[in-house]
Amino acid sequence: MNKLLIIYRSYGGELAPAEFKPQRVPYFNKFKTFKSFIDAGFYNNPGVDIKIIWDGPENSFSEYIKTYKNLEFIPVNYRSNKGSLNYCFELTDKLSRNYKYVFFMEEDHLYLPNSHQVLVEGLEMFYPHFIALADHQHRYWSNNGDIIKPDDVYITKSRHWRIAESSVFSIAMPIETFQKFKNDMIKFNNDGENAMHERAFFRFIIHKNYRLLTPIPGLSTHLVTLDLSPCVDWEQVMNSITI
Repeated sequence: MNKLLIIYRSYGGELAPAEFKPQRVPYFNKFKTFKSFIDAGFYNNPGVDIKIIWDGPENSFSEYIKTYKNLEFIPVNYRSNKGSLNYCFELTDKLSRNYKYVFFMEEDHLYLPNSHQVLVEGLEMFYPHFIALADHQHRYWSNNGDIIKPDDVYITKSRHWRIAESSVFSIAMPIETFQKFKNDMIKFNNDGENAMHERAFFRFIIHKNYRLLTPIPGLSTHLVTLDLSPCVDWEQVMNSITI
């Protein structure tokens, strides 16, 4: 049995600044975010299988991804955040007997080099709970709307951790946990307008005695201005990546 299944979602948009979403950081570069994933310890790692779910027309970015041979490139044509995520749930369900953990990843996250190591530490230490690698600065604002305000800080070999209630759904979990919550994840995805109601989902699991844990400082970040993981100069990280 392979240990970790990675489902990495991508599409052909936002390659030039004129195409960026309004909330996107100005230094966003999808080629470099993908290279950060490659350099984070997941690629060519025994026991890790990587599936790239490419939604819609292909372009120079898909061609770049396909230069990395030890992964599976799966084209789909939902042209929809919700549609491609439901496909990821279906695919994981079909493959679940072959893996212990699954990690749903998105192309607009930037990773630090030791991300794989820390992810596995978290999955093993906090089994059967959910794990994400990104922190979010708005968690530290007063009156931020969080319904759970934990005082506890946990520790693994190389990181401190805290409980959170959102992750923009770039998350990992044991396959056992995926199977327990797959129908709920599909429901919360279908209930969303343009994307999953992921914050509502993570509030839902609290009442099922499950939690989402994230490292502090984060090992990755969502590249949206208000979501940047604190205590890391992410623009400098992006500039340091060569492709």
